[in-house]
Amino acid sequence: MTIPFADIAIDADVATQEEAHEIRMRRLAFALAYPFSHPDRSYIYLGDYGAAPLPDRTEEWLKAKGAPARMRRAIEALSAFDFSSATAVLAAGSNAAPLQLTRKYMIHEDHLSSIVIPCLRVRVSDHIACYTRQMAPYGSIPTMIVRHEGAASLFYVNILDPHMLDRLNHTEGLGTHYGLTELGHIEASGFAPIEGMPVYGYQGLSGPFPYRLDTTPAFDCDMPAIGQRGIQERIIDGLGLDVSVERFVLRNIYEPDHRAEIVERLRDLEI
Repeated sequence: MTIPFADIAIDADVATQEEAHEIRMRRLAFALAYPFSHPDRSYIYLGDYGAAPLPDRTEEWLKAKGAPARMRRAIEALSAFDFSSATAVLAAGSNAAPLQLTRKYMIHEDHLSSIVIPCLRVRVSDHIACYTRQMAPYGSIPTMIVRHEGAASLFYVNILDPHMLDRLNHTEGLGTHYGLTELGHIEASGFAPIEGMPVYGYQGLSGPFPYRLDTTPAFDCDMPAIGQRGIQERIIDGLGLDVSVERFVLRNIYEPDHRAEIVERLRDLEI
């Protein structure tokens, strides 16, 4: 039996080629799933509990009486949250997804049950989410916040206490891959505790590609929107490579030196 991509060595101890293949396929699927699934509503991320949904209407976000159990848990956590020392950070891509918050926080925290991150959906004027000229170690092309006059986007905003902000800055490679920039203030959110808060966003230091993330709704914006496979395909074509998306992504996952060479070429790549 021929095993696809068997020439790409993996960084794990396995007994068989079949096991190695399963590991490759899981990591490939993870890379191409960016920015990962998220609730289609505002929610509270609660560490080892996961995502607890908030009601659709903001005027009900602090009314626990009569709410379903999962929603009541979210409302109670939001009611107890200290907004006075918190920072609002727009989630340009995967930071809106419970899966990614779990990956970034849970393995680094001693008290998982104490994690509370309101992830609130807000409309933000003059900004969109675009792919950045960078590549994550897990193979995805990530995104960044880009100013785009006249447009508006429906973002998630993560409300982070000082400790959660420090941790997220570390995972984003602040100062190396991203800068954290104040973008304006939250307006017309319908939720008084965040109204008028300064809002920040991670902006890639290498700049954006002229493609926006297709899973972040944008209005009055003519920039083309594509998914993760689409941006990988355009990069491959721009680099003049004769290689499948699958092999391209897998090599970038398992061969760090190769990935570094590709990232260097992304800086001036026209696609």
